[in-house]
Amino acid sequence: MMYNINMSDLSKHNNPPVEHAPADANPGILYDQIGREPRRELAPSEELLNLQLKFAKEIAERTGMDVLEAVKLYTGYLYKLNLKDFKHPELGFLDGVTVDNVVQSAFSNYYRLRLEKPHLFVETENYFGCFYYDYDEETKTVTVHFTNTEQDPNSGPLSTDKLPQRQKDITDMLRHIKEHHPQAEHVEGGSWLYNLESYCRLFPKNYIAAKEPKNVEDQWHRLAVWGQFLDSNNRIKQDLADQFLAKAKEAPLDDLMAALPFHPLKVHGNINDFYNLYKVQNN
Repeated sequence: MMYNINMSDLSKHNNPPVEHAPADANPGILYDQIGREPRRELAPSEELLNLQLKFAKEIAERTGMDVLEAVKLYTGYLYKLNLKDFKHPELGFLDGVTVDNVVQSAFSNYYRLRLEKPHLFVETENYFGCFYYDYDEETKTVTVHFTNTEQDPNSGPLSTDKLPQRQKDITDMLRHIKEHHPQAEHVEGGSWLYNLESYCRLFPKNYIAAKEPKNVEDQWHRLAVWGQFLDSNNRIKQDLADQFLAKAKEAPLDDLMAALPFHPLKVHGNINDFYNLYKVQNN
């Protein structure tokens, strides 16, 4: 099923309204494709979806693969939002998806999910301002994530004037971890944001010192890659997008990440370094 959505209307909103959305649905959260808990995500940017389609077309032209196959391998929301089932990507794309309607279809499915599966849009307790976390009991590891929940048109979430609020976010998150997962030993993260001093200054020096390139099989599906093309108002950074597409024409096919302005980085450290930095002690 595909809803008729006016794309020009969508582009006017960071969080487009849905007239018949369930009362308890949170329009800012989108379920993650790999089946983790619901996460705060803005409604997908039309500009970003079109950038992903252009990239997929470039890869398809260079390799000879089908464009939709390139969408599957090398895009994020454009791929996820066209799946029949996020938890079972092996089921493939929704019926009727073509190169010509793949962006429209992504928006249609986003709205279908909001209308038909409101439980996917329920906030969990692991969110603290712009930060949230996952916890792996087996490895005793906390995975830290960041998303812009403020949408302040005058100041980005990592600007100097927001530093005290981000520090409070992390302090609150650490207190929650300390209370609910006292056995936690490790912290990890993976994002293009670790290229930015404005982000790195929030974390322990030992943690940041361990930065290295993040390479995972499905990394093109993640905001850890694509988030760098959006500004704090969820609009495309056109200069970076243009540079990326230009470099994609020449980047080695076995290292397409080289076309990105910022390569995603992964970090790993001891949670006690976080507790010490933010003065989170045992109760």
